[in-house]
Amino acid sequence: MSMTFVRMLCPSLPRKRRGSLALSVLACLIFIRMAERPASAQVFQLDGGSSSLFQGSGGSLAVRSSNYGGHFDFGLFQSAPRFGFGFSMPRNGYDWDLGDQSIPFVLPTDLFDTSYYFLGRGIGAQRKTSKSRYFYFAGATSTAFFVPFMNAVVPQTGAGVFFFEHKWNPRWKFVSRNVVSRTQTSIQSLEWLPRTNMDVGFSAGLGSNQGYGATSFKWSRDWAALRASYALAGDQFRRITVNEPVLTEQNKENVEFDATPLQNVRLTLARQNYLSPVFGTSSSALDTVERATVNSVGAWGLAKGFQLYGSLFLSRNSSFSSRAYALGTRHSVTSRVDLGVDYLSSTEQRFAPQNSFIYTVRERINPRIELSQFIVRNNGQTTISYGGSFLANVFSVSLDYQTMYFPLAIAGGQPFRQVLTLNLHLQFPNGVQLNAETDVTPAGKTEYTAYGTDYLYGSYMGGPGMVRSPGFYRNMVRGKVVDAGGEPVDGATLLIGTELAYTDSNGEFSARFKQSREMKFQVLVQEFTAPGWFEVLSAPPTVQAVGEANAVPYKIVVRRVSSPTVSKQ
Repeated sequence: MSMTFVRMLCPSLPRKRRGSLALSVLACLIFIRMAERPASAQVFQLDGGSSSLFQGSGGSLAVRSSNYGGHFDFGLFQSAPRFGFGFSMPRNGYDWDLGDQSIPFVLPTDLFDTSYYFLGRGIGAQRKTSKSRYFYFAGATSTAFFVPFMNAVVPQTGAGVFFFEHKWNPRWKFVSRNVVSRTQTSIQSLEWLPRTNMDVGFSAGLGSNQGYGATSFKWSRDWAALRASYALAGDQFRRITVNEPVLTEQNKENVEFDATPLQNVRLTLARQNYLSPVFGTSSSALDTVERATVNSVGAWGLAKGFQLYGSLFLSRNSSFSSRAYALGTRHSVTSRVDLGVDYLSSTEQRFAPQNSFIYTVRERINPRIELSQFIVRNNGQTTISYGGSFLANVFSVSLDYQTMYFPLAIAGGQPFRQVLTLNLHLQFPNGVQLNAETDVTPAGKTEYTAYGTDYLYGSYMGGPGMVRSPGFYRNMVRGKVVDAGGEPVDGATLLIGTELAYTDSNGEFSARFKQSREMKFQVLVQEFTAPGWFEVLSAPPTVQAVGEANAVPYKIVVRRVSSPTVSKQ
């Protein structure tokens, strides 16, 4: 089955893009060789689905083992055929990737958004030591079609990449980001930790041949936290010239202050300046740059069983300005019934104000079933909506309404909008899973994504003695590592049983296990790749690997210290 699929897929790769065809053929040969060789630890995964959000459908065949991984993807994106491939394995102290890959492009001065990245097709190699990280890439930038069931890209422009990080000592870290392409990027950064609760960053250089400079400051205490940055960039600055993803940059001053002056009171003040590329009718041509500013103030409190909140938003872009309020309260009438009232008001330049009252009732029937009702009174009109959720190992579904704020809504539109969210998960025997979910676009439109997954595990796929498993490594341990101020910690090292796990830029980690069991859990503070020294404030001594649907995230809290300490576990 796998050989037939691979031999059919490889010749069908598009021949119009000669630069990527050689890599595709090489990856096909590696994948075929890999599938033909018996390996008791091989896992094959089949995915397929459709998404209106991305206007595409297709499928993927992937193989994994303890020493390598590979995938081939094929489908239609906006009625055009697209394919993707990748192969990865460790060799000679490096982690090698051949094919399609996502390349993070994060600077120490990125305090408000650590999700910057670009996509490439080519050969990449990464090496980590106790103090340094090296990353090399040669190939082309890409435009992508990424959904849960398929990863396909279209190569765009040739590029060479060299990223380097080095931790000189617990207080100083150097970061270098360099890209050679049709436009050049070279940004050098320093991260300085003058105190355990303070972080200062500096970045300077070129981004797509445009000058760039930024500085950042982060400070935290038990009762307050401050994040601030200032960036200056050329009018056409981008970290790398790519059509996708269209990433929003922080521009000029950006400040956020959180304070908890009393035990049950929290205050937030923020000013955000955004700079976002805008594409016109030609999807490959950059037309303009949109600038927007959002000022906000918020307060949350708890008094006599009532949760109270209030927020004010002042937003402005090149087309219009608006002002919006949000006030509300929540109260648990009983252990099973919650009531809520929200008042939303928005006033936009040259348009009539919008005012809404939203009344919410939620009932917890049992640990698996929850129901919800919504009554919305908007400018003299009343609507009633219903939702709920059901959770089980075989079947889980949630249907809910959420009120979201869209500061860049079109002129005359409602910045506060109530959107329907749906998540559906079905777990069938023999490892077959079906999933459906909805997403909300920046314009407030709801789109869907639906896909299925199947796992095959055995000495080889389709041969004698093949084992159909109800799921390979279906049991999971996941969680998040944060500092004392609640900020995510990137590069934390964790020991789960005998397996190592590392946190990403959001401080999140996950590990999969074949059996559901309790395991010893350790935070290896001496092995962190994040700058500085850490000690553990809170962490569970043991964790339980359970099915993914029931995997409740663990929370680990650490803090920076001036010298190495022994982990408190």
